[in-house]
Amino acid sequence: MSYGKTAAALPVFAGFTCGALLACTFIFLPSEVSGQVATCFDTELTTQTEVDNFDPNCTLMVGDLVINDRSPSSTGAIRNLTPLRNLEQVNNLVIHNNNDLSSLNGLNIERVTNCLSIANNPRLGSANWGARRAF
Repeated sequence: MSYGKTAAALPVFAGFTCGALLACTFIFLPSEVSGQVATCFDTELTTQTEVDNFDPNCTLMVGDLVINDRSPSSTGAIRNLTPLRNLEQVNNLVIHNNNDLSSLNGLNIERVTNCLSIANNPRLGSANWGARRAF
């Protein structure tokens, strides 16, 4: 599901404002973004099917990536982020309200250029992805 930006003093995406986020800062994780870049735009993933259907060629997200489980049943709940493994850079990353997400394994994002927010994911024990620790 795609959506556009709203005109506000703070960046707003999927009902979350940057000022209300857990962390709003420049975050540069080790390593450079690879030379091969395929660009995609604002995306909200609300079910595992949407995560599974994410474009595997996308390495650069211009805008926001919101992972916010709204699946009407537990069978569609977001549990696995591996289909996002080729994504290397996003402007804003929001991972909220994912009751069945227990790991960020498979998420290989190397650079978040604006806001990072990870909240209300009760089964998520830590904010590690790959060999990196987000904070």
